[in-house]
Amino acid sequence: MADQSVAIDASPRPEASSTVPQIAVLAALAATGTLATNILLPSLPQMAASLKVTSAAVTSAITIFLAVFAIGQLVVGPISDRYGRRWPVLVGFAVFFAGACGAASPMICRAC
Repeated sequence: MADQSVAIDASPRPEASSTVPQIAVLAALAATGTLATNILLPSLPQMAASLKVTSAAVTSAITIFLAVFAIGQLVVGPISDRYGRRWPVLVGFAVFFAGACGAASPMICRAC
């Protein structure tokens, strides 16, 4: 029998690229959808009174929010597979932040 030896690759392993701050940021970004839903639900009666519409009309805001949230995941998934996750996350967060500021600006201006 021939003596066969297996070469073991002793090259050093690269360090893990995920750090605690990165994981914290990703966890916070993942929680924004749930946070937005939990902020929207208690405000529905006040929204209906302010807009002078029925509560059923305001409830459609939840349906639209969840539909856009689901479609967004279907769109962003393949984009993040192709280009990486960093830019889609940053663009998505910027759109979410701009939308939140745009929705809050009439209330802030009215309070002044």
